[in-house]
Amino acid sequence: MRRIALAFTLAACFALAAPLAFAQQFSSLEERMSSADFKAAGLDKLSPEQLARLNAFIRGEVNKSSAVAREEGMRQQDQNDAEKMGFRTYHGELDTISSSIAGDFHGWDGGTTFTLANGQVWRQIDADVFAVRLKNPTITISPGLMGTWYLKVDGYGSTTKVERVK
Repeated sequence: MRRIALAFTLAACFALAAPLAFAQQFSSLEERMSSADFKAAGLDKLSPEQLARLNAFIRGEVNKSSAVAREEGMRQQDQNDAEKMGFRTYHGELDTISSSIAGDFHGWDGGTTFTLANGQVWRQIDADVFAVRLKNPTITISPGLMGTWYLKVDGYGSTTKVERVK
C-alpha cells in the first residue's frame, strides 16, 4: 500500500512540475527564428509591446495545448486502469466496479463465470451457493484485502469471492 501511495505522490509531483519546466523552456520568436526569417515575416516592424503581446499569445496557446495533452493523457491512463483493474498483475488504484450481468442470471454455485455488460469476465473462486432468477441484474465488484474481489448483486445481501479472467 505504501508503494502505491509513493508512486501516486511521485506522479503528482511530476505532473505539477512539468508545466513549470515547460514554461521555463518557452523561448520567444526572436530566440527561435533566425534574424533573416524574423525580418522576412515582417516581425522586425512590430513595436516591442506588440512583439511582447505576440509572444504572450503564443505562450498561452502552447500552455493550453499542453494542458489539453496532459488531460488526455490522464483520461487515457484512467481508461487503461479501468481495463486492467481486477487482474492479479494490476497494482494501481482500486475502485468498485459497477455493471450488470448480461442476460438471465441464476446466481452462483461454485466456479460460476460472470460475463458483465462492460465486457469483463469474472469467475467465482468460492464454493458458496446463491440461487436467484434475474434478468440483467446490476452488480458491484468491490476490492477486499490481499487482492481479493467480491461480487454482490444489488438488492441482495449475498457476496462471493471472484477473480477476473478477461
